[in-house]
Amino acid sequence: MKEDWEINKELKELAEKLSALKCVLQPLSEEKVAAWEAKWGVTLPGTYRRFITEITDGVVMPRATLIPLEETMTTARGNNWLPSQLPRDFLQKPFLPDDDFNPDTIPGLDDMTWRWSDDEYSKWWMEHLHGTIVISRHKEERTSFLVVTGKSRGQVWADLTTVGEGYERADWDFLDWVLRNAA
Repeated sequence: MKEDWEINKELKELAEKLSALKCVLQPLSEEKVAAWEAKWGVTLPGTYRRFITEITDGVVMPRATLIPLEETMTTARGNNWLPSQLPRDFLQKPFLPDDDFNPDTIPGLDDMTWRWSDDEYSKWWMEHLHGTIVISRHKEERTSFLVVTGKSRGQVWADLTTVGEGYERADWDFLDWVLRNAA
């Protein structure tokens, strides 16, 4: 866990880096963030919360685009692997993996998903991705998730299934992820 002085230093560094970029949204008010948290029944990880209330709610960076908070759940639904109406407890259930995993290694999964309807496919992914919000779409069409519930809370994970590599921890902390993608 980072000390407050480290977080403050990183936030200042990020504010300077991101101010030069063209597509930077305004930060959110505490009230808007609190309303979003109340709606989903979770408290966002501290560094992410501070970033979206102090620096920006969204930004197009050289390596990734940070999705605004209000779009984090609609972006997930737009990928066809989550249903259009997520259950209210979707974020309250913990994200369970604590190490990289590749669904391609599950025997027969490709055969099963080939035969599954969209609903069956959505249910399978919901069981594996609850407790996360989509925070980014990358240039390589990858997706990054921020874990909001569970023992990996605050970590950023990358969905590399589009290139057959599964899910892996991208960074131990949200600010580290932004620093890397803002370079």
